[in-house]
Amino acid sequence: MFRKIFIALVFINFFSLFASSILLGGDGLNGKQVDGHFFLGSHGKYTEVSEAVYTYSRIHGISLFIMVGIVLIMHLIDRETKNRPPR
Repeated sequence: MFRKIFIALVFINFFSLFASSILLGGDGLNGKQVDGHFFLGSHGKYTEVSEAVYTYSRIHGISLFIMVGIVLIMHLIDRETKNRPPR
């Protein structure tokens, strides 16, 4: 049950990052910081935003990678335990 809820949260996180990237003009993972100015990046175009928006977008993107990694680890553990012969 926990796994299904967590996977649902990963999908929600992905689509919310996707939507925020469209609305804000990019994301913090593809963005940059230049001389105290903060930019979100998307396909080589940059949109200047506040430091708070840049930080939010960056953390949001990093959280998605972490969550996907956890799902992959959960899958590998589940697969290993199902293939193990009974003792």
